[in-house]
Amino acid sequence: MRVFDQGDYAREEGLFIATEIQVTERQVLGECECEGDWECGEGGKCLESGYCEGLGWCPSNLNEKATKKYTIVNITQELQIEYFNVIQFGTDKDEEDIIYQTYKRPNENIYYPEAFSNALNITSLIEPGLNLSKGALFNLDFEYTCNLQEPFCDPYITLTKYSSLNEEHATFIEDSVTYYTNGTQYRDYYRYTGIRLLPTVRGEGKRLSIPAVILQVSSALALLSIATTISDVIMLNLPMLPEEHRRLYFAYKCENSEDFTNLQEKINLIKTEQQKRLKKIKRGEEGETGKKGQKRLKLQVDRDSYDANKQK
Repeated sequence: MRVFDQGDYAREEGLFIATEIQVTERQVLGECECEGDWECGEGGKCLESGYCEGLGWCPSNLNEKATKKYTIVNITQELQIEYFNVIQFGTDKDEEDIIYQTYKRPNENIYYPEAFSNALNITSLIEPGLNLSKGALFNLDFEYTCNLQEPFCDPYITLTKYSSLNEEHATFIEDSVTYYTNGTQYRDYYRYTGIRLLPTVRGEGKRLSIPAVILQVSSALALLSIATTISDVIMLNLPMLPEEHRRLYFAYKCENSEDFTNLQEKINLIKTEQQKRLKKIKRGEEGETGKKGQKRLKLQVDRDSYDANKQK
């Protein structure tokens, strides 16, 4: 009778429950007898002499006559799995990390698929028609969707059977024990076939950030005609915004300016306009000068006429 303990169940990246064991005992390293190439392993060849090409552990574990098979009976009776996991969300350097975990209830188990479960009965893995001699591969997924401002967060648990994977490579484990007897090296080979349970934990944490909301609102206001004024008022007068945000706001603030792409053309245009104005001014001054001369001449003629009349 074989008794399994925690070390037999706990394997790399998950849990393994054996349903069938194949044992090939007292193997010796040498040239193995064979009846066909299939007894010589992958890529091996059985020679006409009745021995495999190359050295190996004999008798081969592929030899059905030398290999014993044991089937685990009553596997579904009183076999339960309790699980407990933790997820950690990293935050700013100045704050502590936020950690959530499955709730561990003392002296009480809630079995999957019930909500807030913390245990799994092996009977939930055994489906009708499942061939235990080939084994099966399952995924136990814990998905956290947490509000980081809340103290508690329970995961959503799902159990999924993989049917598209190569079950031959995913549902067995090979092991061996080497020892010496009277100076001769022997090996006992074990091949376990069973149910492999792979747990995965993933999560998403969310938190409402007031500064981020304000920045988003300010960005939306940038599409309006009063964007510059409102954005400046918000960024300058809201007390909850950090000083760093205000400094960056000024560092990247943009305003409209005149277009100086054709600067030389504009300078030439200004000079032309100035010359036109100067010509107009000069023409006006010359006209005024002519009118004043005619007025003086008329006054002189009138005065001479007055003096002549007075003498008469």
